[in-house]
Amino acid sequence: MSRFGWFFVLIAVLLTATPFVAKKAVGGGNATLSVMLGNELCEMDIEEYVLRVLISEGQKCQSAETKKALAVAARSCGMYFALYGMKHGDFDVCSSAECCLPLGDPKAASAKQLSEASAAVRETKGIILTLNKLPAMALFTLCASEGTRYCEEFEYITPIKNEEKCEKHITVLEYGTLELSHALQCEKLSDCLFVYGENAKCAFAIAEHKQVQADFIVSALSLPSYEFEAELSNESAVFTVYGAGHGCGLDLCAADKLASNGYGYEKILLFYFPNLEINKIYNA
Repeated sequence: MSRFGWFFVLIAVLLTATPFVAKKAVGGGNATLSVMLGNELCEMDIEEYVLRVLISEGQKCQSAETKKALAVAARSCGMYFALYGMKHGDFDVCSSAECCLPLGDPKAASAKQLSEASAAVRETKGIILTLNKLPAMALFTLCASEGTRYCEEFEYITPIKNEEKCEKHITVLEYGTLELSHALQCEKLSDCLFVYGENAKCAFAIAEHKQVQADFIVSALSLPSYEFEAELSNESAVFTVYGAGHGCGLDLCAADKLASNGYGYEKILLFYFPNLEINKIYNA
């Protein structure tokens, strides 16, 4: 093989072995992404993006280690959006909680909020979760109660069993006949059978010989989570719901318990994302 042939083989090996370098992160600089902030499109440093996510979502965490785990997860999501795109063609992410991740305003945050969020961002700067050295989608949820659920869109986010059922986030909801008929797609409600998957999460319901997916039921009834017990009659139903959020990925509530038992943020992340690796994509 000629010396030029060996040169191209060497380049290929280096590219394979080198972790992903985000756009505009050359020479140790930070990555950036385009953000639709309300109605304004702006270019945002990834660390500011993570800070804004922490201001919005970090107040749900009690532990500094959980906040740091959340910072890494948010940074991973931001880099995933920037690399692959999801729902937007002209920009990377938006600030809508229903679409991407909610973004707080540093100017509107309390001094304590800003200080804690800034510390979590600073102490994890440049660190993301990766799959095959590329940014991974690191979803997070407020409380998964008995444990997280399977994520069809990102199969590397596996269900993780929590050590104990959360008794903090419990919601009791009552529904009438019309709401239930729509959500369960049947008229004889008492014949409906719920089928549960791992960690007590609803997978689907069988009603009048039809299968109704849990996603549709949770959305139609605005249930706080996929883990619930239901007492049905033909007039009404009472749902006791455990947990809060979609139930996939990093469980912030349970992560606080892990942190209180001595888990650092890296160990928390690898507990909830055992199929992923922790990598630094640029230097502080």
